[in-house]
Amino acid sequence: AMLRYLTERVGASLREENKQARCVIIKLRYADFHTITRQRAWSEASDSDQTIFAAGLTLMLVTLMFNMLGYWLRRKFREVY
Repeated sequence: AMLRYLTERVGASLREENKQARCVIIKLRYADFHTITRQRAWSEASDSDQTIFAAGLTLMLVTLMFNMLGYWLRRKFREVY
C-alpha cells in the first residue's frame, strides 16, 4: 500500500510540473538501518502511476528474491565449527 501511495504522489507531482521520468530509484532500509538502493531506467519517459509502480514493485521483488537466495546459500554452505 505504501509503494502505491508513493508512486501516485510521484506521478501527480510529475504531471503537475509537466515533466516525465526515465528512471525509478527505490531505497530500502532495514530495521538495522542497512540501506540498499536499486534503480531501473526505461527507453521512453513516462509520468504514469502504473508504470512507476510496476518498476518499483519489480525492483522490490527482485531485491527480495536475491536476499532470500543469499540467505539460503549462507545457511546451506555455512561452516560449522
